[in-house]
Amino acid sequence: MIVVRPEPAAAKERTAQAAKPSGTAAAKTQTNKNKDQQTASDDLNKKQSYLDAMEAAGFKNLTVDELIAMKIQGVTPEYVREIHELGFEPTPDELVGMRVQGITSEYVREMRAFDSHLNIDELIGMKVQGVTPEYIREFHDLGLQPSADDLIALKVQGVTPGYVKEMRATGLKPNTDELIGMKVQGITPEYVKSIEAAGFRDLDCDELIGAKVQGITPEFIEKARKHGFQNLTLDKLMALKHANIL
Repeated sequence: MIVVRPEPAAAKERTAQAAKPSGTAAAKTQTNKNKDQQTASDDLNKKQSYLDAMEAAGFKNLTVDELIAMKIQGVTPEYVREIHELGFEPTPDELVGMRVQGITSEYVREMRAFDSHLNIDELIGMKVQGVTPEYIREFHDLGLQPSADDLIALKVQGVTPGYVKEMRATGLKPNTDELIGMKVQGITPEYVKSIEAAGFRDLDCDELIGAKVQGITPEFIEKARKHGFQNLTLDKLMALKHANIL
């Protein structure tokens, strides 16, 4: 039979004392804890605020509204520096507009490869309307050199490189303004061919635009001829239409 004898009280006390950290060890542990907290605090203090970062990027004296708008739209100091490196000095509002429209430094470089004098308003306008480097390149391949405003107008009116080719196939040689005017008035290759079939050949772009604006159709031309009018010119037809004679 095994007998378990109770441990003497003195032995228990020695064991408990051994389990406790010494005063030196406890102090060292607390010191290390304090150092860790101080390091974390120092790192937090060293972290640059958005305001400080924007000032370092060149924007001083920003208003509260400007700071909030820029922060909300994701205008970062890095983005500002990228745009500055491209030679632009945008205002806070322009930066917000550029960021909202998704204008990247890469987009700027690609667009300026076609026109090195593009300004921020033109870049924003083209991006809004979906003018891409590919769109510009297709017009250049057709021998056209539209300006930024022309490109925006072409895109807004839905003038495509395909439309240019179709109109050229009729024998016309429209420039950028004429292409925009014809598209606005709904002039199609079919309309050009129908007017030619009615006896009016070799009309230029401006004459075709004028005829379409005045509502000159093959049917109207035929109606005028049935009334016995002879030697009808386009100007006479437009005058008849304008005066509402027929």
